[in-house]
Amino acid sequence: MTKPGVRSFIFLAAVFIVAMMINQHDFAEFLPNSLATQIGHNRESLGFVLLMVPTIQWFRPWAARQRYEVVIVGVYGLAMVLFGWWMLHHSGWSTDFTTYSESFFAAGVLAWYVQPRRPLRWGPWMSLVMFVLVVVFFNTDLVLDQAEDLVMIMLGPVAFDVFDRRILDRSAPDRPGLRLGWCVSLVVAWFVFWRLAAIVRPDLAGSIDYGIDYAYRAAEAYWGILLVHIYFSYWLGRSWLDRKPNAADPALASPPNGQESAQTATA
Repeated sequence: MTKPGVRSFIFLAAVFIVAMMINQHDFAEFLPNSLATQIGHNRESLGFVLLMVPTIQWFRPWAARQRYEVVIVGVYGLAMVLFGWWMLHHSGWSTDFTTYSESFFAAGVLAWYVQPRRPLRWGPWMSLVMFVLVVVFFNTDLVLDQAEDLVMIMLGPVAFDVFDRRILDRSAPDRPGLRLGWCVSLVVAWFVFWRLAAIVRPDLAGSIDYGIDYAYRAAEAYWGILLVHIYFSYWLGRSWLDRKPNAADPALASPPNGQESAQTATA
C-alpha cells in the first residue's frame, strides 16, 4: 500500500485526538456544557472517518491489485461489521467506546460499496433503497437503534457517485460547484433538523415528528460524510482529485481538461 503522506497523517491524527478528547470529556473543561455535549454526540462521525479514509485511500487500490479481490474485500467489510457487533453486545466497554460500533457498521458496509470500479450507474439507487427500507421498517429496533450508521450508508452512494465522483473515480468530471453545494447542504440539513428537533421533541406525535427526530439523531452521518469530502477533495485537494490513476481507478483515455495526471495519490 502507498505510505501515508504528511497531510494524511496530520488530518487523521487530529481526528483521533479529538475523538480521544471527547471520550475523556476534555471539552467540558473549557467549553460550555451544551457545546461540549453537542460535540460529544457526534463522535461516531470521527470513528467513521478514521475507518473510511484509509479504506478508500490505501485499502481499496491495494485490494484491487489482488487476485482474490472480492474475497478480500468481503472479509474486510465483514470483519468491521462483526467487530462493531462484538463491541456493542459483548465487549463490556463503556458507552463512550461502544458507540463507535456504529462507525464500524457503516464503514464495513460502505467498504463493499466503494470497491467496485467506477462508473457505477446503479450506485445512487442504493440510497433510495436504503431510504425505503428505513421507512418500511422504521418501528423495528434495528432501524431505531442504528440511525447513525444506516443514514451514513444511505448517504454514501449519492456522495461518492453523484456529488463528488472524483473521490472514487479519477476519470470522472470534477464538479467543484456541485461538490460544494452538497457539502453545504449537509451542514444545513444538520442545522435544520437540530432546530426542528428542539421543537418537536418535547411532545413527539405522528410520523413527521418522529421523522424529524430520527433525522436529527443521525447527525453523525452528515458530519462523517462531510469530513470524508473535506479530507479528499479539500485537504488533499488536487493531489487526490488529479492523482495518477491507481489500480481501483478506470484507465484514463486522456487527462481531464488537457492536463497531465502525474500527481501522486497521496499528499
